[in-house]
Amino acid sequence: MYKIKAYRASLKHRHQILENVKVLKYLFPTIFIHTLVSPLGSIIAIVDSIVDFMDFTPATMFIFYNLAILLICIRHIFVQQSNSKTTNVTVVKNALGKSLPKMFTTDNYFQDLQHQWK
Repeated sequence: MYKIKAYRASLKHRHQILENVKVLKYLFPTIFIHTLVSPLGSIIAIVDSIVDFMDFTPATMFIFYNLAILLICIRHIFVQQSNSKTTNVTVVKNALGKSLPKMFTTDNYFQDLQHQWK
């Protein structure tokens, strides 16, 4: 059954899968940071209610939630700065990973088209 269904995906479906993978690749660090840091406030509050070693307020949960957002913003700033430094790239990759020219003039386009028709 898998072999029958696996290769019958339409072009639109395969393109949507590629787009979903690209979005998840971009969002994974953000989701990961939020998943690790945000629950720490709740965990500390629960442990504090059981052990009672320090006097934490409910604001502790919000502090860790805001800390996660702050870390995500800092990471985003560093990623943008590192991407702006690498603007001298001569090729662009499409969704399938194939290299495409970054700047393609109309003269180059028609020369390539003429070469294909020969």
